[in-house]
Amino acid sequence: MKPAYILFSLVFFLGSLKTQASRNPNESQIPKHFIGERFGGGIVFYIYEDGQHGLIASRQDLHPGIVWYNGLTRKVGKLDEGFGAGKSNTAFIINKLLPDDKEGMFAARICAEYSVTEKGIVYKDWFLPSKVELDLLYQQRKIVGGFTYDNYWSSNEYQFNSIWVQNFGNGQHRISNSESYGNAVRAIRSF
Repeated sequence: MKPAYILFSLVFFLGSLKTQASRNPNESQIPKHFIGERFGGGIVFYIYEDGQHGLIASRQDLHPGIVWYNGLTRKVGKLDEGFGAGKSNTAFIINKLLPDDKEGMFAARICAEYSVTEKGIVYKDWFLPSKVELDLLYQQRKIVGGFTYDNYWSSNEYQFNSIWVQNFGNGQHRISNSESYGNAVRAIRSF
């Protein structure tokens, strides 16, 4: 066989594989989500590149001014500020703070206990966003809607008795003294 014929055959074969892959009938049946979509008990505010997964915010604030700690001021410990950390941070915060007052309500607990039922499906895997997740929510605040211009809690401590918050009026991150102030809470969940 001549090299040109082999090259032509290889190019033709690879091209046909690409065409077959683009005609995959299952590919067009997979729904793509979008920012602002009412889905999964809330409003989508972040989408991964695949269009199938991302983050959802509750449709309203869960509380306009609730404390972060549960009666006692204590250092919770190492909490990750990054993307995807809110869920594990929330569980860690609750495990650390709940023994202080079994009946007490605080920012992480109010998120973890939140649930929404839509079309017979219960969505109850909500959490307090990490600092990075809260900033992503701030960036889509006009699309998600319903925010005050107050500070919103993140699931991240700065140091003892100091928690990262974000002002939804100007986007500023700052430190809030958790004993003295109640801040707003908006729960999120992943899908």
